[in-house]
Amino acid sequence: MTKLRPPPAYQEYASDTLSDTSFRMLSLPERGLRHTMRMECWANETIPCSPKELALLLNLNAEDVQRNLTNGVLSIFEEHDGNLSCPELEDQRERLMERRSAQVRGGKKGGQTTQKKYKDIQVVNEANLKADPEAKLKVLSRDEENREEGSREELSVRKSSMEEHAKWLADLDAADPTDLNEYKKKSRGD
Repeated sequence: MTKLRPPPAYQEYASDTLSDTSFRMLSLPERGLRHTMRMECWANETIPCSPKELALLLNLNAEDVQRNLTNGVLSIFEEHDGNLSCPELEDQRERLMERRSAQVRGGKKGGQTTQKKYKDIQVVNEANLKADPEAKLKVLSRDEENREEGSREELSVRKSSMEEHAKWLADLDAADPTDLNEYKKKSRGD
C-alpha cells in the first residue's frame, strides 16, 4: 500500500482562538511566536524546546524568542524528549489520516465491486454471443437505469410526427409574408 502524504493544512476557527482568554492575554510578539510554532509543529510534528535551537529553526532573533517564549505561549504545547509538540494539532492530523485511510479502503472496495460487475457482464455477453452470434449486451452508462429503444409503434409515431413537422415548415416557407406577420402578432398577443 502506498504511504499517504500528510495533510497539507489544519483547521483553526478564528472565533475560537480570539475568544480564548489565554490567547487574548498574549502580547503581539507572543501571539506571532505561538502561531509560528504551531505552523512549524504542523509541518514537522515537533520543534526544539531550547530557545536558541528554536530561534535557529524558525530563523528568528534568539533574544526575541527567549523574551517571548512565555508560559502563555508554551501553554498549548507538550514537551517530550527535548521537543515540543501541539496535542491539538496531532489529534487533528490523526483524524484526517484515519479519514483518508477509510476513503482509500472505500475506493478499493468500490473499484472491486465495479470490476466484478463488469466481468459478470462480459461473461453474460460471451454466453449470449455463443448462443446467438448477432446478440450483444449493451452496458448502460452511469446515469441510465434502463435502456428503452422504443417499440415499432413508437418509432412509426415518431416518424409521422417528423413528417408533419417537415410539412409545416414547408408550408411556412410558402406562406404569404403578410400572413406570417399576422401570425407572429397574434402569437405575441398584439
